Amino acid sequence: MATSGSINFGMTRDDIIRGALKKLGAYDASDSIPADELEDAAFALNAVTKELMAEGEIGLWVRQRMTLFIQSAQEDYTIGSGSTDHATTSYTETTTSAAASDGATSISVTSATGFVVGYYIGVEVDDGSIHLTTIASISSTTIGLTAAIDDDAASGNNVYVYQTKASFFKKVFSAETLSDDDIATPMDVVAYSDYEDLSQKASTGQPTMASWQPNLTSGTLFVWPTGGASGINKIELTVDRTIEDFDAASNDMDFPIEWGNVLVWLLAADLASDYGLTLQDRQWLRVEAERKKERALQYGQDQGSVSFGVDTQG
Repeated sequence: MATSGSINFGMTRDDIIRGALKKLGAYDASDSIPADELEDAAFALNAVTKELMAEGEIGLWVRQRMTLFIQSAQEDYTIGSGSTDHATTSYTETTTSAAASDGATSISVTSATGFVVGYYIGVEVDDGSIHLTTIASISSTTIGLTAAIDDDAASGNNVYVYQTKASFFKKVFSAETLSDDDIATPMDVVAYSDYEDLSQKASTGQPTMASWQPNLTSGTLFVWPTGGASGINKIELTVDRTIEDFDAASNDMDFPIEWGNVLVWLLAADLASDYGLTLQDRQWLRVEAERKKERALQYGQDQGSVSFGVDTQG
C-alpha cells in the first residue's frame, strides 16, 4: 500500500469547535451548529489559546528573533502597538556607496534590492548612531530620505531597511549586542527591580543589561548602559511571540498540527459545564485534556544534550 506522500493536514477554527462539541455529545458530524453557539465556542477557543501563553515556555514554535536599533543615551525602547522606536524581525542590509554630508536628504547605496518607498531606513552616521527615517523616493541606487541625516555618513557605512515593526511579545529569553561586523556579545536579561537598583541609568557604553516590562499591547525594553559605543547599534532579542487570534471560521490555527487534538480536548473541557456534563465527566475531560497538553509541551521543547561533571572544588 502506498502512503499519501503529503504532510499538509490542518485544522481550522471551526474544525476544532466541531471536534470539541462532538466530544461533549452535543452534535453529530452531520448536524448544523447554530451560529450563536459557534460564536460562543470561538470566544472560548480564543480564551483557551491565550491562557496557554501563561504556561510559560509553550514551545519553540513561538520563539523568534528580532533586531532593535538602539541610539546613544536612550535608556528605554517601546516595542509593540504605537511604537516610535525601531524593532523588526526581518531587515535588509547594505552600505553607502558614497559619502553623504550632514543634512543630506538622499544617499547612494551599494544595492537597492529590497528597498520600497515608505519602508523604514536606518543610515549609520559617523558618530556611530543610526539615523532612522523612511524612504521617500528611489532612483536606481539613489535613495531619498523623508528626514535629512543629522551627521556625516562616510562611504561604506551600514544601511538597514525594513518593512514592518515588530509586534508585541510577552517574554525575552536572551539578548545580545551586535556589532557592525556581526560580532555578538551576550547581555544579562534581568528583573525590572534589578534595573531599578542601578544608580546611574544614563551611563553610556556598550549595553550589557536588559530588562523587559510588558504592558497590554506594547512593552518597554530598558537597556544599560544606554549605548553610544562605536559600532554597537543593534540588540538581537530572542522572544516568545504572541499566538494569533482565531478571527474567522476558516482561520488555520497558529499552532503546530500536533496541537490540533490538544485544542479540541481543551476546548471541550472548557465548555463542559455549559453543556450540562456531570462533575465526573467534566473531571475526566479535564484530565484527558491536561494529559494531551503535557505531551504536546514536552514535544515542543528544545532538544540538546545534558552534561554532568564532578565538583572537584568541594
